[in-house]
Amino acid sequence: MHFPQMQVIASYAANLLEWLNTYTFPEECRFVESAHASRIATHFYDELLRHGTTTAAAYCSVHKTSADAYFAEA
Repeated sequence: MHFPQMQVIASYAANLLEWLNTYTFPEECRFVESAHASRIATHFYDELLRHGTTTAAAYCSVHKTSADAYFAEA
């Protein structure tokens, strides 16, 4: 799972490169902000639990704040 892609689920693009450039890369850049990373981490874990997921292998973005928020919420 890609934790930083929480906000781009089901975003449409004609191909992978368009999807990455239009949605994924801009969204992942926002994870430099601690507040954004924390807000998405809370939402990410809430959704995992809501769907009954108890175990997952997830990736963070390249930003330290992303990993910090992910593990703080865990």
